[in-house]
Amino acid sequence: MIAYFSIFSRWEHALGLFNSMQSDGVMPNTFTFNALVTAFNKSREWGRSVEILKSMDRLRVKPNVATFTAIQHAHAQRRETDIVVELLSKMETRGVMPNKVSYCTAIEALDAEGRTQQGMELFRVAHKRRLFENCLSLEMSEVKKIDLHGCSVAVARTVLRVVLSDFRKGNIVPSDMMVLTGRGNGTPDGASVLAEEMRSFLKSISGPFINEVRSNSDGCFQLKKEAIETWLSENNEELIK
Repeated sequence: MIAYFSIFSRWEHALGLFNSMQSDGVMPNTFTFNALVTAFNKSREWGRSVEILKSMDRLRVKPNVATFTAIQHAHAQRRETDIVVELLSKMETRGVMPNKVSYCTAIEALDAEGRTQQGMELFRVAHKRRLFENCLSLEMSEVKKIDLHGCSVAVARTVLRVVLSDFRKGNIVPSDMMVLTGRGNGTPDGASVLAEEMRSFLKSISGPFINEVRSNSDGCFQLKKEAIETWLSENNEELIK
């Protein structure tokens, strides 16, 4: 029933039922708490969401990755970015492995504050853990394809910044590269926000030297090797800061 109330953003009903369960001697479990924090988040009751861990600790209920990610989201909405990032290590301390959503939430919070370098560092950690394995296609130290399907604008920008930074450092050899976007994650009314944002970002790198490829998917771009080499020769750093 708590999960039912969470679907309809009725946090008062969810909390009332939660309290009644305890009064009746029914101990809440991880899934009960997850439903409750979901109800709080959907109702924008961020202050209540961020207190969930304390309640779980008091009742000796172990949080899982869904719990932590929901709490990360609440802290992000409160502009408490440092806590959002700290929760990644807190998860691991408690034996919970952060997932792709956990890292995306932290990267988005950092991007909102213009802390792009920290966001790039987190992406590198997540990529090493194979959480973004489908995002980058590497062949002999060359990036052949970047698939941004399902990414938010903030995460997509971070991925491209990481690739550009690796070009700059010589970790990746410049080559013709496909960038696939789709509509993007969380876009309003099905609008292709991500494709438009990435079009603008890529044009700032390559100017006219970007080809938009016809595709069944929204946003399919080809960035030519020559354009990347020109960008590198101009010592242009602002896009990866």
